[in-house]
Order: sequence, then C-alpha cells, then structure tokens
Amino acid sequence: MNVPAGDTGASWTADGRRLCRLPDLSDAGAYVVDDRGRIVEVTAQAERLLCRPAEDLLGRDAHDLLHRGKYGEPLPRSRCAMRQPLIVGGSAQGEGEWFEHGDGVLMRVSWMVTPCRLDEGRTGALVLFHESPGPAPYETAAATASMSQLDRLALLAETTTTLTASLDVDETLRQLVRLVLPLLADWAVVDLLTEEGGVSRAAVAHFEGGLLTYRDDLEGPMPPVPQESPMPLSRALRGVTATLVSPETYQGLPDSGIAVVQQELFRVTGMHSACIAPIRGVRDVVGALTLGRSGQPATFTTADLLLVEDIARRAGLALDNARLYERQRRVAETMQRHLLPQLPSVPGLEMSASYRPAPHASQVGGDWYDSFVLPDGAKRRDDGGWRLRWTNAGHPPPLLVERDGRTRFLEEGQDLLLGTGIPTVRVDATADLPPRSTLVLYTDGLIESPTRTLDEGMSRLSRYAASMAQRPVASLGDVLIDRVRPADNDDVALLTVRIPDHP
Repeated sequence: MNVPAGDTGASWTADGRRLCRLPDLSDAGAYVVDDRGRIVEVTAQAERLLCRPAEDLLGRDAHDLLHRGKYGEPLPRSRCAMRQPLIVGGSAQGEGEWFEHGDGVLMRVSWMVTPCRLDEGRTGALVLFHESPGPAPYETAAATASMSQLDRLALLAETTTTLTASLDVDETLRQLVRLVLPLLADWAVVDLLTEEGGVSRAAVAHFEGGLLTYRDDLEGPMPPVPQESPMPLSRALRGVTATLVSPETYQGLPDSGIAVVQQELFRVTGMHSACIAPIRGVRDVVGALTLGRSGQPATFTTADLLLVEDIARRAGLALDNARLYERQRRVAETMQRHLLPQLPSVPGLEMSASYRPAPHASQVGGDWYDSFVLPDGAKRRDDGGWRLRWTNAGHPPPLLVERDGRTRFLEEGQDLLLGTGIPTVRVDATADLPPRSTLVLYTDGLIESPTRTLDEGMSRLSRYAASMAQRPVASLGDVLIDRVRPADNDDVALLTVRIPDHP
C-alpha cells in the first residue's frame, strides 16, 4: 500500500483508498479495526498522535502494536479493557491506558470504542482516543516497588509467552530487552556463552527519554570466565546465584579481564545499582543477564533480584530452544547442500546453480534441482545460439534475458504437476536462445510472498535480471536471490544458463 507522504486527507484504508467518513478531529485520533482487531482505517490525526505513518498501522493488530502496560511492558490480552467491545459487543470508554509511539515513547490516553459496520456485511469497531494528562510511566520513584504481586505474575507469564514465540536467538534477545526496559531498569546487558566455550556480550541496550537504543560499541567478544573468581558476573556465567551489584563492587583491583570490562561498563553507563542473574538452559548455563539503573533513582532490592532471576530463568529456556533449533537447522542445511547434484559440463554452455534454504527450515526437503545430458545431446543452432525445448510442471515460467537487457517470460509449455497419477501426454514448447542470452529457471520461493502478488514478484525478478544481463553467470544466481527473494519466504532453487558468443 502506498500512502502519499505528508498527505493530510481525512483517512486511509488498508487497500489504499482515501475515505471521508472519518474526518480529522482537532484533538482526537481515530482508527477502525475489523473483527480480528486489525487496523483497517486510520485518520491523519491518529498518525500524528501515534508518530506512526499509515503504512505502519494498517493491517496490524492494534493491541499488539499499540497497547502497553504503564511500565512499557506488553499488555496481556486478558487485561485489555479496549478489547471487550470486540468480544461482547456494545460500547466502552476509559482512561489511563497507554499507547506506544512509533519512537518508543508511551502516551497516556483516554479512549472510546464502539461497534461499527464495515464493507460486505462485516463488523468492526471505531476507536477514538486522545492524549490525557498524567505522569510518565517510567518517572515513578521505584517502578518495581509499586508492582503488585499480580503485576509480577503477569510479567512472568508475558515473558514466557513472548520469549517462546520465536526460535531465533536475536529476536529472543530483542523481546527480552523490551520486556525489562524501562519497566525494571534503564540498562540491559546480555552476555552469552558461545558454543566454542567463550563469552560474547550479545546485547547492551539503554532506555532514555522514551527511546531504546543499542550500544554496539559495548558489545562483542569478552575475556574468558575465570573459574575461581568471586566477582558477580563470573559467578553468574558459572551458574551461581544472582547478585545485587553496585559500582563499588568493581572498584577494587580487578582479578581478571572480565572484571576490567565490567569496571568500564559501570563507568560508561553510569549505573548506580544493578543485579546480575545467570541465564540457565535445560542442562547448562547459557549466559548472564545484567539489569542496571542510572536514570531511575531507586536501587534494586532483594524482591527485584528474585524477579530478575525468574525472568532470566525463563529467558534461558527460550534461548536454549532457539540455539538447539539453530543447530538442527545448520545440520539440515549442511546435509541438504551435500546432497545437491553437480551440474554437468556441456560444451558451448555456461551453467550455474544456486540454492538457498528457507530462513527457518529445520528439516531436509523442499525445492530441488537437477541437470543432466540426454542421450541424443542438445539442440545447438548453426549461428551459435541454442534451441530450448521444455515442459513446465507447475513452476513459474522461465525467464529469458537477452544481451541488451530485454526480458520475456516463457509462458508456454504449462502442464500438470508431476505425480498426480492423471494420465496425460505432456505439452512441450520450444524457443530460440540467441548468443549472450541468459536463461533463468527458478522455483516459486524466489517470487512468492504473502505481502505481494505474483505479478509483483515476477516484475521484480525481470527488472533485476535485466540490470545484470552482463554479469558472470557464476555469481548471477546468488545475486538474484539476494535482491529478489522476500526475506521471510520459502526455500529457492535457481539455475542459470548462459549462451556464449559463437566462436
């Protein structure tokens, strides 16, 4: 969907149409959600209040995207008063809820939700909201001290649900940081033990002024863990109990390289209070979680430490699962790559194959390719070109790229999928391949995506292939996959054949 930049029209819908039935109000924003809670229409004033453009709002789940607890934590759906009209019908209103801006700042809102009818007989709800006065949620004297037991249990439940939703280590770390900042601290540091036995500072995040930033200058490899050191981080990385820490803890003569790094961390961040907890997996220690306060005045308490220790334990289980999944995926990918066939050497042709597994594949299988010389040889023309004869069993059409960048899809030769058991005489098609032309054969993972049509994917492939008509065929396939394939899509097998100039 394309929304004109800076447009101040009345409202936009998910299919890009501009409507006038939601006129802008002077102070209030408005959006419409469907019966699944997804935003289907939004006003320009809502964009301004939320600091989010329409394209970042439309089609998204309003609760997951916007609604937060008063400490910035994701809000469980069971505690969301704004969802009630969607479930039981009727209107509702309230105040003291929190929305998250596009820049991470929380906004206290007053709101009203009322049912409405959408197109084609569907039902949804109209949401009106405006900013209401009140203290910033992270300016309380001691955020965790004011948390009730119910809030703590809700946070732990949300931690389990959120962290186990992903099998990607980096995404799990990002979600962990969002859960604890700014609710529990200003700073979050995650140190992970590597498979080689070393330590890596995987994340250093800081929440200040409503913004979450990552300090990659403080991340990277760490010194080894001394086995006898009594210092808190060394103990945590060995799986010993969580510890309350202050700058004074690391003011003495450092007993190891890792203690030197910790001294520098406290100096750079200005943390006056911190707690360090081991991140334990099912069998072994995965790493350590450090939460620190520099802007928040309150110091960590024993009750805080127990909460952080519990969060770290749940994070450990999620990270352990994610790492196991990554190992299985690497083994499967290595096995699959070793099973891929080698292309034959055909005089007068340049051929290359590229294969890219699905980003989250965990088993051998998926798209495949093969190439072999038939007993009667190949069809080569006298002018140095070749005659292509093919039949298509359900794949997208091959793409022919001529030396001057002109492209066309070979739409002929379409027939049934193989293995259906339906008796048929397959349809063949032929085409001439001129010198210096390139034939691209590919599976649907290169162009298919839930977020765009097949025509858009094919157009993107044609455009990039045309711009690389003279690129060496050995690298063409990999570059096309990098440029054309959707980031979250299926696995891809791709064959490229170049017709050299006639000698």
